[in-house]
Amino acid sequence: MKIMVTPIYIYVDFSLGKLYTKYIVEQLNNNFRNTNIQVQETMDENTNIYLSDLPSELIQIPQILWGTPPAPADWGNLVEEITKIKAIKDEKYRNA
Repeated sequence: MKIMVTPIYIYVDFSLGKLYTKYIVEQLNNNFRNTNIQVQETMDENTNIYLSDLPSELIQIPQILWGTPPAPADWGNLVEEITKIKAIKDEKYRNA
């Protein structure tokens, strides 16, 4: 059985500024410490999830919108999206 080693990339951008965005990044890093989750400082072709408090019409990847501060349901929505993307990546990897 093949094991996926490709990370899930998350770009974080909150409207409350860099300090609040940094706080969210730290929370993500703490909560996903031992996983294949990579928080990005810039969005690129590897980005799988856009995490913000405001939607963007320019973003063509899954967008997870959080309240400020994020509620437990917000975290649940993120985990659900990560699980979906991981399943897709795992399937592509197994079929490669």
